Amino acid sequence: MKYVAFYDTNKYLNENRSVALCAANVTEYMIDIFSEDDELQIVCPARTRNRKGIYRSRKTAISDNSTLVMPFTFGVKTPVGRALAILYDLLWLFFYLMVHTKKNETVVVYHSLSTMLPIRLVKRLKSINLILEIREFYSDARQEYEEFGQNLEKLHKKEMNYFQIADKYIFPSEILNSIVNIKDKPYAIAPGIYKPEMVLEQQKWEDGKIHIVYAGTLRKSKGVYDAIDVVEKLPGNYCVHILGSGDKERLDAVNNEIECISGKSLADIIYEGELRGEEFIHFLQKCHIGLSPQNKDAGFNSTSFPSKILTYLSNGLDVVSVKIPAIETSPVGKYIHFYHGNDLDSLAKTIVGIDVNKTVDKTKLLNNLDKELRNRIKQLIR
Repeated sequence: MKYVAFYDTNKYLNENRSVALCAANVTEYMIDIFSEDDELQIVCPARTRNRKGIYRSRKTAISDNSTLVMPFTFGVKTPVGRALAILYDLLWLFFYLMVHTKKNETVVVYHSLSTMLPIRLVKRLKSINLILEIREFYSDARQEYEEFGQNLEKLHKKEMNYFQIADKYIFPSEILNSIVNIKDKPYAIAPGIYKPEMVLEQQKWEDGKIHIVYAGTLRKSKGVYDAIDVVEKLPGNYCVHILGSGDKERLDAVNNEIECISGKSLADIIYEGELRGEEFIHFLQKCHIGLSPQNKDAGFNSTSFPSKILTYLSNGLDVVSVKIPAIETSPVGKYIHFYHGNDLDSLAKTIVGIDVNKTVDKTKLLNNLDKELRNRIKQLIR
């Protein structure tokens, strides 16, 4: 089977391919599931983001059962060059699938706006078993980004029409399935990574405080300001850590808000910057509670699942989240501490109400969910 997704290995970081780092861990997890019993070929139509340089096409072994195929690509300096590079990648994807895909072969496609046209053409011209892995409507997500504007109805309709060509689906939530899967086709629910992290940090902080972490984007629509402002309503034995990065304007605004709140709060709040890899894991495992606050009225909330929830659970944290259907109805919904969105009093009450000494065994929970998901995916790709 084949998996069309934007993914690369650390060995080729110098090529700077157009791979979304935010989706890399989930993609890697799905690769592991897809290749468990079958040979898998990951087809990645990613160009280089470098302004110069020529990089050959390559076929790289990822594991015993999986290989990664990448196209030839070249660095560009102008908008015209960028358009040509993108066009080349899409043509490469179309012809690669047409030539190298067998009749009735299963092809899983991680939904991307850039690959919609070539995948639609391949599906029309060749008999394949198409499974769309849809993590969100990009038209909904873009409503919260000023640079894309607000008139995204045409894009939403375009995505919805494209989704209907699939034979089967993989969704992060039942809510998204109910919106997209209007013909009741086979599907699986895979919110993210059901994989407990190896314990790297045995000890919590030794200051007797309950440590809370918000890790994620510093965009206001994603809830970072709720994570900051709630500190004013917490007792003195709490400490909130903010992890994330952004441009200078966004960082300045976040730091100014932290300074303002810390001056009138009993609890502590600290901006920790951006942490990666093992340093990030160590930090999370020292904390007690992970925060996933968002604007409950944001358009993307009805069709996407916050990956940070599973990141927190995989590191043994209790999770506090805004109460929205996509999370509440998920396989982990009953293990989440919910608060009523856009209400700091409700958020503070939920945090203080958690007994961090009485927690669910997250390792056992995630291992069970992982086993169930693998069995469901096996049934889906048959």
